[in-house]
Amino acid sequence: MTEDIEGLAPEIGKVIEQFREDVHARGWTVSAVLGTGGRLRLEFANPLSPTLLGLGLGDHPVPSDVSERVARYIDVEPEFVALSRARPPRGKRKLLGALRGGAGSYGWSSKTFREVTDLLYETRVITREEADWLQTVGPAAMHGTAKSLEDRT
Repeated sequence: MTEDIEGLAPEIGKVIEQFREDVHARGWTVSAVLGTGGRLRLEFANPLSPTLLGLGLGDHPVPSDVSERVARYIDVEPEFVALSRARPPRGKRKLLGALRGGAGSYGWSSKTFREVTDLLYETRVITREEADWLQTVGPAAMHGTAKSLEDRT
């Protein structure tokens, strides 16, 4: 909840809560971090993603600016886009996220990703639904602004 962050304007808290509700349905959690000087940062996490995404909102942001920037970020951030391509499977979310992260960080080709996914399905490590989801979503988009799962622990 954002209301536990001392110094966060109630209007900003309401905007963040609305986005939190919107992305929660897709498996994302949102944490608001208020740093020194009133610098607000939002962090987004999803077990199906190997990355912890962050969006800096600056010093004492205006609610309308926060709403606009967060909406735009969700629309263009590669991990949000990728994970919105298909309905996520219910099980093995950490495994699927780790597989996507490994494929992205090791630079697997589409062929290699497909072959590994097929092998995991054939050996009954993942279900057909999970294999299809992986093929639809693909490897994680890895970039310098994201933290790996290892950095989160």
